[in-house]
Amino acid sequence: MKKLLAVSGVALLLAGCGSSYDWDEVTTSSGSKGQPTATYVDKKTKEPISGTITWKEGDTLISEFKVKSGKVQGDWVTHNADGSVAIEAQLDEGELTGTTVVYCPGPDKKPQQKIVIDGKEKSQSQYDCATGLQTALEVEIHTPAKENHGHDLARSAWRIVDGKQVPAALASYAKDGSGKLDGVQETYYPTGQVEQRHLYKNGQLDGVSEEYVLLTDGTYRLRQTSLYKDGKRDGDTTRYFAFGNWPEKIVERRESYKDGEDLGQSISFENLDVHVNARMNDIPPANYKIHSALIGRDSYGGFKADVESLKYLLTESKVDVNERLVADEDFPIQQVAENAYDMLVGLGADPLKVSLAGNTRLMMCIKQSYRNCSDEHFSQLMALANAKTANLYGNTPLHQVCKTTRFLKERPAVVQALIGSQDVNAVNYAGQTALHYCIVQKDKTTANALIQAGADLDKADLAGVTPMQLVFLRDPRPNSQKQLSWDEERVRFVGQWLSKSKFSFETPFAGFDKSLKQLMIEAGDAPSAMLVDSLSPKS
Repeated sequence: MKKLLAVSGVALLLAGCGSSYDWDEVTTSSGSKGQPTATYVDKKTKEPISGTITWKEGDTLISEFKVKSGKVQGDWVTHNADGSVAIEAQLDEGELTGTTVVYCPGPDKKPQQKIVIDGKEKSQSQYDCATGLQTALEVEIHTPAKENHGHDLARSAWRIVDGKQVPAALASYAKDGSGKLDGVQETYYPTGQVEQRHLYKNGQLDGVSEEYVLLTDGTYRLRQTSLYKDGKRDGDTTRYFAFGNWPEKIVERRESYKDGEDLGQSISFENLDVHVNARMNDIPPANYKIHSALIGRDSYGGFKADVESLKYLLTESKVDVNERLVADEDFPIQQVAENAYDMLVGLGADPLKVSLAGNTRLMMCIKQSYRNCSDEHFSQLMALANAKTANLYGNTPLHQVCKTTRFLKERPAVVQALIGSQDVNAVNYAGQTALHYCIVQKDKTTANALIQAGADLDKADLAGVTPMQLVFLRDPRPNSQKQLSWDEERVRFVGQWLSKSKFSFETPFAGFDKSLKQLMIEAGDAPSAMLVDSLSPKS
């Protein structure tokens, strides 16, 4: 009950200054009863009180604290029913100051929450009661008696995994207290590895944004990067292969942006090749005529251009001969008819310029075998500094030769010259050499030439498949489901090279737990198994 210290006139003027109040005699005009920041009032008069409030639950003393004009002043300590400390705080006229600690249940006084006010900064930390490790941190500008929403300075969060602290989230804010993101923002996988990382400036994305993928087998790698400026995409957004046997940071798709606008130009990798998309309206339509003149007319022996007319058009139209003439095509140096090539270079075209897919002029002559680039022109191109340049998929000119069946049959002299000038064991992004491609085509002549030049018959691609094994796969692509198929022609084809390879019909096949011979027997194909016996070296 309330105890008045005096009844004199002076004491009446000071009524309440030294008063004591039981818990059932008070209530609050703001905030929740039992909270240190509430405003405490007399339950009957509803007037703010000054004095000491004793808070008991039955015979248990929960807290005893002082208030002035309804506001808690000085130390605030509350206890649990077992007498252990629940909360410790300091207040000045109802505002938290210094350090406030909320403890985990139990006698050990392990912090569950800690609030530290230091001048204009207020930090709030959360802890895991089981381990005592920190799980969250928020730093903000401290504005007494006001909401702090939008005044963040930094935020961090952690997970507790197997008794260890691993990152969960991170955010940085502007130092001016505007609450705008500024700096690094990160989220994390439960393992503590970064899931997303973004850069902000003045509340807007600005710089490189990164996304990572964590696969079920524990593989962790970069999935996508995007460039931003002033909150808009500006530059390339690149997506990388994350699944299958691809090595890290192999481009799956790339798109281009400018000031937030999709430029409509993308590069993607499909079926062991590069596919390029570009919007048709990016280039003035008038350039289609120049483009047609550049390619020339189809004639016996290849395409021919009217060199003098083409030179006049290129000069008078003042087009940039190192830029695309139409959006869905490559640069002039890849497209020009052979008889106008030297003229185009004379006008300033860069002979080393590569296409959007990364192909050189040499590779385009191979890919577009219908153009019938002459042997002399091939010699000219093979002498350039970019003659061994690989495209965006990692394919060299020699890879492209082995992918182009018509070229293999019709240009044996050029094929032989390329084999002599290229690295026969260069691998593309799938880990495959030119021999992988040629052996799939079952081109014995070129395959033999590659092997004689030092091509490795036992070079495994990213799926662990060698050229010898590739002969028996229905789908040769690295990430395809492995299914085997054989016949007499293929068995004999491989049999002729057994002496130059570690391959054996008797050892387990890549991706299978049985040898090819055993699979033949289980399939009831006795003739094939018997042929294998006749071809296998005798011990």
